[in-house]
Amino acid sequence: MIIGVGIDIVKLSHFRQKINKGGVAFVKKVFSCKEQELVLRIAKTRRVNYYAKRYAAKEAFVKAIGTGFGPIGLQDVWVENLASGQPVIMLSETARKYLKKKYKSLPNIHLSLSDDEDAVAIVVLEQN
Repeated sequence: MIIGVGIDIVKLSHFRQKINKGGVAFVKKVFSCKEQELVLRIAKTRRVNYYAKRYAAKEAFVKAIGTGFGPIGLQDVWVENLASGQPVIMLSETARKYLKKKYKSLPNIHLSLSDDEDAVAIVVLEQN
């Protein structure tokens, strides 16, 4: 049963400005150490896209759980990729505890990312 859906769109040109203005401080505030480490494997010309998609995923996730950022912070949610390339939402222990309390168990989290002139993420939460 679907218990939540969230979607977010990030304009790449706007996000590029945010990164340029905020620099390293902005990146460290918004993205996990793992995301910052993984971006180094991406061509420099694609790094804004990488970060924008992950930011959109964080936003889509908190929309899907219906809280916005508050009980779960930006650093509590991050995106990694399986060996197949499929993106997956990863959660800190704080986020996991919050979801277990809210839903009685961790829901399955489905994520899809895309980018062109914008970055888009959709998250679907499913409970068995």
